Formats: sequence, C-alpha cells, structure tokens
Amino acid sequence: MDGFIRFSAATQSFYPYDIKYASVPADVVDVPITEFNRCINRGRDTLSWDGEQLILTTHASTPEELLAAANAAKERALANLTVTVDGMTLKADSEARQNMADAIRAAETLRALPAEQAAAALGLTVEQVAQYGGVEVLTAVKPWKLADKTVAVVTLEQLKLASALAIVAVGNLVIP
Repeated sequence: MDGFIRFSAATQSFYPYDIKYASVPADVVDVPITEFNRCINRGRDTLSWDGEQLILTTHASTPEELLAAANAAKERALANLTVTVDGMTLKADSEARQNMADAIRAAETLRALPAEQAAAALGLTVEQVAQYGGVEVLTAVKPWKLADKTVAVVTLEQLKLASALAIVAVGNLVIP
C-alpha cells in the first residue's frame, strides 16, 4: 500500500509492504510513512498507535545507563583522537601516542650513542652516516602515516609537538 507501512506495537517493529513476510503480528496497523520517518530513530522510546499517529513514550535512562553512555562516548572520542601540527593531522589514539613516543625515544637514543654504535644501529657504516649528514640529520625526519592514511615526512620536532598535544587532548577528555 503506497504511502503506508505496517507497525506492530507488540514487537515495536515496522513491516514494509515490499517485503514478503511468512507472517506478521496480529496487531499490525497501517501507519503513514510520514509517521514512520518521524519515529524511526526513537532509541529506547516505545511506540503505540492511537489511530491517527504514533505516540512516542520516552523512557528515562538510569544513572548506570547514563554513565555507560558517557564512558562509551569517551572511549569513542579517545579512539578517534587526532592532533594537527603544521597543517598535518596525525592520529592520537593510544597506539599512535605509543608510536610517537617510541619514535622520539629511538631518535634521542641514537643521537646519544657514539658514532660507531649509532651507525651500526642504523645498519650503516660511520662513513655512510657522515655522507648523509650525521645521526642528527638521519633522525631529524621520519615518514609518518597521517590520520587520512596518507604518508608525510614529519620532523622530530613536529612529532614531539604532536605527542605533547595528544597527551593534552587525552587529559582534556579523561579529566574534564
């Protein structure tokens, strides 16, 4: 039936006419599509049909449900956290923060090593490290996957700033 959809208060479900069901609940009524569109995103609310329109009955959330919803929202925000440095948007979720910290620590460790050890750690000879401008130059930039999955070259200083911004952003989410 054009412009209508079937609704069952017993199942709180809609039954479109274009889908062939083996059976539908006995209490189905024809509801205008406009009512369906108005009520489709009802969440926990229940629906009933008064003969003319769908009636939404709102159910108050319990404190536990509100806390769970807030925690879920915080977890989603943390998982999707990003920071922007010099026009580059970097992921700042837990894994990304750890990767930043690891990259920074590795660069700083390599810079503190004697030339021979740093060269060996980089898989190069001391002469090759010198040809490239030294350990400082070799650890000054790094390819990095950005939040949009493209790869850009970031400097160690940009990575340090991104790491600091990420930590601040996490603090703002976790401790409002």
